[in-house]
Amino acid sequence: VRLSQLMRLGYQSCSLRILDGLLNVLPANVDPAMQNSYSTLVDAYKLNELLPNCGLGIFALSSIPVDRAEPSESLLANIVYSLGLPSSIRLLSDRQLDSFLAGRSIKQERLTRGARGAYFVPAEIEIEAGEETEWMIVADVNQRAGDIVRLESKFEDPTKFAAEIRCDIDNGTENLQSIVASADGIQSGGDPLHQARH
Repeated sequence: VRLSQLMRLGYQSCSLRILDGLLNVLPANVDPAMQNSYSTLVDAYKLNELLPNCGLGIFALSSIPVDRAEPSESLLANIVYSLGLPSSIRLLSDRQLDSFLAGRSIKQERLTRGARGAYFVPAEIEIEAGEETEWMIVADVNQRAGDIVRLESKFEDPTKFAAEIRCDIDNGTENLQSIVASADGIQSGGDPLHQARH
């Protein structure tokens, strides 16, 4: 989960056109050795799909590359989605980035094949003086079809869904701090050089 905040510190409102997201999103079932050794071959098997009603990007392989004459289905997918940006457009590749940077219009990408995945959300934001806007981009790995269907229903109430994610982050942080503290990993003292490793 990456949380982003934009605050207008000046005394006038501000209009912005932004593009936020992730580049080179790997599909599920691709380990580092496969990507490093066979990146071009892996690119040929990449299938990036968008669920347009909720803006969820699905990054998978059309099938798992194998060196045998047998089918090998790829039943897992990595996913990326965004909450908080006022946009109905999502991009699944970097093909339209130059158009966006040049101020031209861009079109939503619902399906890309044989290309490196990306997840970009373009948005136009108006921020009043002293106000702020925030959004999040969430990525998750090894999701099954049932997981994605269950997640898709959560987009019916994006505010509640974002609150659930924030609560999960807080709980995870608290659990991590508890684990580190139980191993004597949270210490403080008078000499910063002695406590730096903690």
